Amino acid sequence: MNQIQKKQLKRFNDFISNKWNTIFVVVTTITLLLIFLLTTFYKDKLEYSINGYNKFELNHNGMNVYYLDVGQGDCTFIEFKDGKTMLIDSGTSDGSKQLINILVNDIFLGKNLVIDYVILTHSDLDHSGGMLDIMNVFSVNYVFRPRIYDCYENDYQDKSRDENISSKTLDLQDNYYHNLIQSFYNEKNCTVYFTDKDVCNEFFETREENFNFYFPYSDFYSSTTNDYSPIFTVNYENKVFMFTGDTNLEIEREVVSSYDLEKVDFLKVAHHGSKNGTSEELLNEITPKNSIISVGKNSYGHPTWQVLNRLSMNNCNVYRTDKLGSIIVNVTNDNVSVKNVRFDKFYINIAYFNFGLIYYYIFVFFMFLKKRVFLMLVGTGYY
Repeated sequence: MNQIQKKQLKRFNDFISNKWNTIFVVVTTITLLLIFLLTTFYKDKLEYSINGYNKFELNHNGMNVYYLDVGQGDCTFIEFKDGKTMLIDSGTSDGSKQLINILVNDIFLGKNLVIDYVILTHSDLDHSGGMLDIMNVFSVNYVFRPRIYDCYENDYQDKSRDENISSKTLDLQDNYYHNLIQSFYNEKNCTVYFTDKDVCNEFFETREENFNFYFPYSDFYSSTTNDYSPIFTVNYENKVFMFTGDTNLEIEREVVSSYDLEKVDFLKVAHHGSKNGTSEELLNEITPKNSIISVGKNSYGHPTWQVLNRLSMNNCNVYRTDKLGSIIVNVTNDNVSVKNVRFDKFYINIAYFNFGLIYYYIFVFFMFLKKRVFLMLVGTGYY
């Protein structure tokens, strides 16, 4: 290498070391910062993906049951054939924006934001936490609430507490639950009922779908909020869907011993797959073909191996929202389809992170080879 080439190589090294290094670091830092801001503050607007697609693909014919992915919580939305709608629980407050975005933009398509029937199974925040936001966005015609009382409820004008029903009532001194129950009674043109089985069976008996409520009874009392969860089925075109809230083994066994239960096509597994629900007695009675577990990241061990084993022993297909995202079941005549809609923030973040790593890999590779590249260029006569 002659003196001129050595000087060129030195200038090249200085150029790469100073200018391009600085530009690369600045551009990469800004890019990664923008990615962080996007995935942190605009996560609600990131697209969903369904089996390789970037939007919901819905069939609005027949009946649709949406087991919505709300993390470690519970939320099911139903579209009936006649256009009526039902929301069963709402997940936590953390996921309410995402839930509302799905309902407004993907299911309702921005039109006629009316929910005909709201069923609140019990007061726990992983089932009720997003309901206040739902009440603020949607008009609601009927609410079915648990016989868990807000401790200030005697002050309501309609005197919803009926002390003649039971000598004991469960009263919650909880501000959120107080505000939620108050919002039910303050909703315009909305009628509020309890989830007592007789009340619900009478109300829904005129619907085309066959509703059967098995629990709770009007005089039921428990000191545990989960126990108030209604157990009921919806039968459409001979396809049976069972909902169980966060019920426990003892109540399930009581229902099994008291009723001749239908065979079930889709079972919403109790209490996110807790070992204290979804009993062998219930499974042996209803022999579900499919089960949906609404679950997210948690410290409880949900779904437990005991429940997964019980479902496996009954040859029941298992759909988990933490693995598949939202599960959509469509029933049209005798046809049944099951789809999943997955919004995986972790996957998106990893994809962007890998994109950033590629920048660094190229940079490091180039730094190691820059002298060889230069010499090759010199050898070809470009320098």
